[in-house]
Amino acid sequence: MNTDLVNEIRNAYKTQMNDKVLQPIPVVEVGTKLTKTALCMDIDLVNNTTATFLASTNTQDIYITSAQIGFIKDATSTATYIGIAVTINGATRYILKSACITLTAQTGQLSISFPHPIKIDRLTAVQLRSGTNAANISVSGSISYYIDEYSNA
Repeated sequence: MNTDLVNEIRNAYKTQMNDKVLQPIPVVEVGTKLTKTALCMDIDLVNNTTATFLASTNTQDIYITSAQIGFIKDATSTATYIGIAVTINGATRYILKSACITLTAQTGQLSISFPHPIKIDRLTAVQLRSGTNAANISVSGSISYYIDEYSNA
């Protein structure tokens, strides 16, 4: 028993402890270090493409806190949708999606904030997607998120 420590505790709390009351308890730190990082990311794309905002690793939990999309297209565009896709519980889900009117000039913007952030699956990506068959559409998107990163430090 560490008598110096026992005496220090006694003096700090001015108590009369019996040495047998204060027994050392072995503690093994097996927990992980948790780091939260808040971030925001913007990307742009054109026509029938997919762009990746970010991809999670097997040591990261990513939580989406908000998402925004905007688009502009000309009257010859056959665009059908734009959206931000994530993977939740093994299934692809759109956390924000907008339909487009084909063969019509159109602009639009959508945004959403999640009071309870959306956790995406590990080893998956957050993507901005656009579906079109012809002509021109420009799409922009942004997400706000934070990362819980676990390390064995």
